[in-house]
Amino acid sequence: MFSSEPISDPHICVARKADGRRCVNSVFVVGEEYCGVHRKQKKINRIDQPFTIRRRVKKVAEVAKASGDKASGDKASGDKASGDKASEALQDKADNEYSKDIKNSCAEILQASIWRTVVQKANRMRGLGFYNRNACNNRQDMFLFDSIEDIHPVDFYSVTDASGFTYGFHIETMYQYISKTIGITSPTVTSGFKPELFLNPYTKTPFGRKVFNEFKNLYCLYRILTKDRSFLQDAPSILSPEQHMSHTLTRVFQKMDELNNYTNTEWFLQMNRAKLIKFIYGVRELFEYRMDLPFARRLQVVSTGRVFALPVSRYTAMNDTDLRLCILAECEKLVSEGRTKDDRYLGSLVILTALTELVPKCAEAYPWLLQATF
Repeated sequence: MFSSEPISDPHICVARKADGRRCVNSVFVVGEEYCGVHRKQKKINRIDQPFTIRRRVKKVAEVAKASGDKASGDKASGDKASGDKASEALQDKADNEYSKDIKNSCAEILQASIWRTVVQKANRMRGLGFYNRNACNNRQDMFLFDSIEDIHPVDFYSVTDASGFTYGFHIETMYQYISKTIGITSPTVTSGFKPELFLNPYTKTPFGRKVFNEFKNLYCLYRILTKDRSFLQDAPSILSPEQHMSHTLTRVFQKMDELNNYTNTEWFLQMNRAKLIKFIYGVRELFEYRMDLPFARRLQVVSTGRVFALPVSRYTAMNDTDLRLCILAECEKLVSEGRTKDDRYLGSLVILTALTELVPKCAEAYPWLLQATF
């Protein structure tokens, strides 16, 4: 039972909440007694009136009856004074039970509030791609090969590099990448961190310590949110750069075949380092200058309207495998990001035209493309 309390402030709602305390909201209109929430309710418990939880007494009485507590029943039926004492005992028991329920409810509310704060903080650390998957330059996860759009929000992570480009990953993929390339096997260990080793797997530019620290904090929250779920324990070891390049090459050329083209992965593998650099020049010149495409038209093919936007010195500084991976990433944008099939087909023609100038077998398969370049 809750006793009545004097109304000390007439500007505060006089309704009693479920936990027995007074409502802290201001009155809805000056001169009224209730706030905007309680003024709409039909039955209101006021703070200046005592409040007894009758439903709890009934419940406890039923429990006592079911448990065979005949002594209390006999006394209540035989003696009025004893019955009153039994009723008071039941009332005290009900109050104690209700107090425990209130404490448990408050604990649940507190836990929900803390959990909500953790989720909101984790979402802010997932990067720009979390709110817009189309902002990611890559369309697939580099380890699991899942589509960026299909990765569950809890498992998603994105990072924006110094050039302003965003890349999406499965959070376990990034953790595996860090553990393999940097050698750190625990997300809480930072003593062995070397910034020069933590590179963007697509552009080979350093992410820096700030990105690493943010990912470390996110990964710790991720383990809390997923209850230390580690579904990759039975997955194969992370792919080597050569294997990753081979998978990416097959995927890109398959997409060009789906656009009614004929391709052969050997055309790309036959190019040496010098031809790879010329291929970069060729694709960029074709797409941005020689094909005379307006910028609005290029935006329909590639989301940024540009290809191979990095300085040439960045490409020449890469090793052969990394250079091929970077080239394939740009080629995949040309055949994947188009709004329509015709846009993606145009992107594939840019790739094939650049190949005909460097690979004789490709020129034999597409003589009309080679003639169009002269």
